Amino acid sequence: MFLCYFAVRFLILNYNTFSFEAKRFLFVKFCKKNNNCISALDFIFYKKGFIDKAGKNMAKTVMIVEDFRDVRTMMKILIRWHGYEVIEAADGYEAIEKSTQHRPDLILMDLALPLMDGVTAMKLIREIEGFDKILIVALTAFGNTSFDKAIEAGFDDLLIKPLHFENLQPLLSHYLS
Repeated sequence: MFLCYFAVRFLILNYNTFSFEAKRFLFVKFCKKNNNCISALDFIFYKKGFIDKAGKNMAKTVMIVEDFRDVRTMMKILIRWHGYEVIEAADGYEAIEKSTQHRPDLILMDLALPLMDGVTAMKLIREIEGFDKILIVALTAFGNTSFDKAIEAGFDDLLIKPLHFENLQPLLSHYLS
């Protein structure tokens, strides 16, 4: 089990953008279902707070609502790097649907979305029973001039795009710790 522990640590440290499930799948394939290796993997994930004692995923979930696929992909990589699960939505309607399906811990919502804008989607999500306290952060490329408007509309905070790693990490820590 000692060698398996180091193999697991190597996998975790070198494949940070993979989800918990993907890492476990890769490790199981790598170890060919060696129970000691799987136990080592679960032990490390339990110690890191990713799973509970029964092996259930405990990572917090962030939903990214952004109409540009490349921006969503970059945000997804940055957020997963910090150990969070990510759900994606491309417009306001999809954001409402996926919010009710997955109940994310934090929503990062672009203000300028097709079909339904971010403000309308945020207000509709907050009207869903049990969702009035969900954390929703506005995303905009229009600069700090949108901050007061976003807060008045009901968002918890505002991030300016393009997102930089050093700006995203404190926000995730603040809202999800």
